[in-house]
Amino acid sequence: MLDLSVSVIEDQIQQFFDSQRKDALAPSTKKMYRGVARSKLIPFCKEQRIMRLDETFQEHMEDYAQYLRDTGTTAHTTSMYLTVTQQFFTFHGYEVKHSYRIPRADKQAWDLKQEQRWFSEDEVAMCRTYTFRVNHLRNHLLVRLFSETGARINEVANIRLRDVDLHTKT
Repeated sequence: MLDLSVSVIEDQIQQFFDSQRKDALAPSTKKMYRGVARSKLIPFCKEQRIMRLDETFQEHMEDYAQYLRDTGTTAHTTSMYLTVTQQFFTFHGYEVKHSYRIPRADKQAWDLKQEQRWFSEDEVAMCRTYTFRVNHLRNHLLVRLFSETGARINEVANIRLRDVDLHTKT
């Protein structure tokens, strides 16, 4: 027996890829989008008995995020997959919003992984303990902010004194 929910959803996803607007996507991006649709979105919809991609999917976004995590997807990849999924809905004129917060432990693990791609543990330790000849406290704080939070330069540059609460260390 043909599963109509999957065939309707597959047709909706195919319309996305057939559109001229998506011709501008790089082949690797299209491949990744197709992978998300085939291996994550369609199986989730089948499991949840979702019949089509429409605005009612909003009610399932949190479950979809958990489904992604339960299938072994990392937090950062989950975030990316949710964004890709939202593109399918946007294409069909449905606004499906969802804010996925990457858990702090996952963010720290990601930051450490990225840090280790570029620097050895000794080099990172050296950066964190380096004694600056001028403006040591400020420079040391900046190095720690970058290395421990994964913040970008413009994010750190936009921090204002009123943004910092020394009592709660936030």
